[in-house]
Amino acid sequence: MNTHQKTLLDEYIPLIIPSIEISIDTEEGVGLSYSHFEWCRTQDVERDSDYMQVFGEGETLEFTGYAGGSEVDLEPYLKGRTFRLPEVSFAFGDKTLVVSEAAMSVLTLSRKMGTTKGTAVLADPTGKTHPGYHYISFCKPLPVDRAIKRFEKMPESERPFIYLELKEFDEMVMVHKSVCKKWSDLGIDCFLSDVPDAYHNLKYLCSDEFSFTSHEMWFDSLDDWQENNFDYSSF
Repeated sequence: MNTHQKTLLDEYIPLIIPSIEISIDTEEGVGLSYSHFEWCRTQDVERDSDYMQVFGEGETLEFTGYAGGSEVDLEPYLKGRTFRLPEVSFAFGDKTLVVSEAAMSVLTLSRKMGTTKGTAVLADPTGKTHPGYHYISFCKPLPVDRAIKRFEKMPESERPFIYLELKEFDEMVMVHKSVCKKWSDLGIDCFLSDVPDAYHNLKYLCSDEFSFTSHEMWFDSLDDWQENNFDYSSF
């Protein structure tokens, strides 16, 4: 018998963090990854220029090919194919979200969350740049209990992303189910359809025992990437 008592977290779904590792030609072992800007959170939660690069307005996120640990030209493998860029991606550690115009149009963001946002430029392995992307940085995570108290006072339609601080240096972004529905209607699938039981247990979420925070999507080939066929794992 399910004795779960519903909380505000029931309205939220944790995002999958896409891991963009694609093998394009398994015989030659060619794959795809992206260069990225790292965010580093220091003990006093300040942005420290010695340990990170800030993704700023108009900066380019580049997808690159690799083989045997070295960068390779992917253009021959992509010839005649349309390269599909992700609608949503955690590209910079786990604190900055890059989203397409379609995804951005359905988001409800709040300055109380400490978010900053701007335009992002994505470049595919052929060197072509793709405008129309945005970045959102969650620089002030909230403890779980504070997030719940804050958002219970807001109408459902106004509830934004929750960027939770589950414990020191361990964060998670969760999305309101109404946003997930809008994304689904747009054909964007980047969240968990079944919320693990752990997310319903507020006491457990606030404890040091909780560690279920990372999600990855794995694509076996470029065709799978184009068609959004992936294997999913969490750890």
